[in-house]
Parts: sequence; C-alpha cells; structure tokens
Amino acid sequence: MYITKREELFTLVEERKNNQEEIKERLNSWVDRVYGIHAFSDIVHRHFVSERQMVAGVLARQVPSIMVEDISCFSFCKLLGVQPVALSLLRDSFTDKNPDKVRRINISWITWSKSNHLIRQYERVVPLSNKELEGMVIQNIQTKFGTKLMDYHMSLRGKVFDGDYLLQDASAFHSECLSRARSLPEYAWRETGKGNEERVYRNDIRAEDFSLLRSPAKWYYPLYLSLFLDGRMILLETYENPKASVPYARLLFERTMEQLKEGVGLLPLVVEISPLTKDLMDYNRHLLEQSFSWEKVLQSIEGEENLLSMYEKITREIIAFGRKREGG
Repeated sequence: MYITKREELFTLVEERKNNQEEIKERLNSWVDRVYGIHAFSDIVHRHFVSERQMVAGVLARQVPSIMVEDISCFSFCKLLGVQPVALSLLRDSFTDKNPDKVRRINISWITWSKSNHLIRQYERVVPLSNKELEGMVIQNIQTKFGTKLMDYHMSLRGKVFDGDYLLQDASAFHSECLSRARSLPEYAWRETGKGNEERVYRNDIRAEDFSLLRSPAKWYYPLYLSLFLDGRMILLETYENPKASVPYARLLFERTMEQLKEGVGLLPLVVEISPLTKDLMDYNRHLLEQSFSWEKVLQSIEGEENLLSMYEKITREIIAFGRKREGG
C-alpha cells in the first residue's frame, strides 16, 4: 500500500493531477453517500489547497517541531522537489501512551562531544506531570516558560526552518466535517471548560458543541486519507512502528485504504518513512547553532530510487550532524 520507488511516485502524481476533476467528483459522491457531507471538496479547498502549484509532502503529527523525524521529512521533501508541509492536530489530547506526544513535552536533546560521543540530555518543558496532563487538549498545554506548548515548538522551528516549512492545523477541518455531516459517529470528544476532553454521545451533541468537538479516528480517518488521492499532496507515514498503539493504527490504515479503493477507485499516495524509534524522536541541538549542509546528504542519496532507503540515509545524516568528520 506504500509507494516505494521515486519514479513510481511522480508517475502516480502526474496521473492523479491530470484526472483531478474526475477524482473530485467520485470522492464527493462517495463522501456524500457515506457521511452525508455535501461538496466535500469545497471543505478541503478551504482548509488545505493553497495557490502554490508545487506538490506537498505532508508529515502529520499533533505537535510539529524539530525532532530528527521532522527535519528528515523536511529534507526528504526538499530533495524530492516537493513542498514540505507539517500538519498538526492541536485539538487532539495528550496521553503518555503515545511516545511521540511525550517527546514533545520531555525533550531529548542530543549533541556530539569533541571526542565524537553522542550525549543525550532530557529537558521537561512543562510544569505538570504526565498524569496531570492526561486527557488535556494539546492546544491548552502551557510550558514552564509561560507560553503555549505549540508556541514553544514554533519558536524552535523558526530557528531551524526560517519559515520554509509550511505548517497547517487540521483541527478546524475535522470540526467542519463533523458539523456538515448528516451521519455522525457514535460519539465524539468535546473540550471542557477546564481544557480537557470528555466523551459525548451522538444524541447529546448540541449545535454549539461542534467547534469544540474532535471525532474518533475510525470516523475521520477515511476523510483524512482522502486528502492524498488527487496528486496535490502525498503523505509521509509509517504504520510499522514496533511500539505504541500501532497494531490498531496499522489495521485502521489498511482498512481505510481498502475502503477508499473500493469507494473511490484509488489508493491514497502514501510514502513509507522509518518507524518512529528513539533516535528519530531526538532533537539535535547542533541544528540550532549552525546551518545544515545539503552536500553530504545529496552525495549519500545519489542514484537512490528506493524511497525508504533514501529517507533512512537522510535520517542518518541528521542524527550525525555536528559530529566531527574523521581526519577533520
């Protein structure tokens, strides 16, 4: 279900771009039939389609930052010639069962010593414990510096990417899909006055709730993956992670891909990236102090057609950044 070769990716992108109107009609018809959402493509256009003609390479994480994975995906997109886009979901809630979310509040900084030893130091950037944060809506989490968690990570991104890594939040898109749907999920998650989430069942949802709601993954996932059907955006993702809730996530991914294939006639454009291991959740402090050089990365991927191999080579260069070269 993943696209594995560079040539295959761009062939599919061109085919989809040449058939965008037909894809839009088929998708609109399917979404209307399954969800009762009329003119779904208009919602997508309002939230995601920019005036840029460049294809977007999307990494979707609740809180985008400058982890090795973030920077690897940025570099990967640049080297493929697509626009890097980070897709956040700030209406989601915190749970310490998700290692990625934990690493957004408990930063794992890495540096290379003069003797080329990797040094890893942890910095907790929030004053509350994981237990106190459990169920809190991410956009409400405050850091020990007096700023919102997302603002802290935006500051880091500004220092590394200098505005070149487009960031969009998907929360409003999901809220609008819920508010426009005639077929609602059995339940949704509603933000409370205290900044946490509570489950609210379909019959108890009020009109004024929709701006505070987050739908469950099983309901919104087909809508989310359908964003990657028409060649405007490709998804950078893996469902092969050895930890966390991946067995469920992988099953949901496979079922959703099959659902879209059956309903629309196409598979979303998904490029596999590396599993989110501890190394990929590190933050390389050297990137805040010096500019990243593309030359070595370009040399390492020269002639590489396999997209996952290409990505893995990039991540190794990001992790090693700041380490002295032998003989240097």
